[in-house]
Amino acid sequence: GDQGTGSPAQRGVSLVMRGVLPPYDGQLMLGLGDNFYMAGVRSVTDPQWEQKFESMYPPALGAIPFHPTIGDHDHCWNSSALVAYTPLSKNWRLPHFYYTLEKEIPGGGSVQFIVTDSVGLEG
Repeated sequence: GDQGTGSPAQRGVSLVMRGVLPPYDGQLMLGLGDNFYMAGVRSVTDPQWEQKFESMYPPALGAIPFHPTIGDHDHCWNSSALVAYTPLSKNWRLPHFYYTLEKEIPGGGSVQFIVTDSVGLEG
C-alpha cells in the first residue's frame, strides 16, 4: 500500500520487482490501497495512470494482473475511475470496490482473497 507517489522510491520498488518476480512465476499481485497520492485520479485519462502505474509497474509485472484495493487517498477525486480503468489496462484489475478473487494453489486447493474498501465501510 501507499505506493502511488510517482517518486524515485516507487521506481526503485518497481526495479526490485523486475528482479524478484520472474523466478517465482507469480500469478497475481495484490495492492493494498492509496494507489494515487495525494488525491486519487480525476478520470480514466488522468496522466497519473501513466506516471504512477503504467510506466511504473507493467515492465516488472509482464502479464501478471495487479488486483488493488482502494485507500482513503484514492477516494478524494473520482474513485469510480479506478474501476472504469480496468478494461483499458493490461494489468490493472479492479472490478468493483468490493470483490473476491479465488486462485488455485499448485498441488491442489485454492485460496480466496476478499477485497474491501474500508473507507466505504466507515459510514
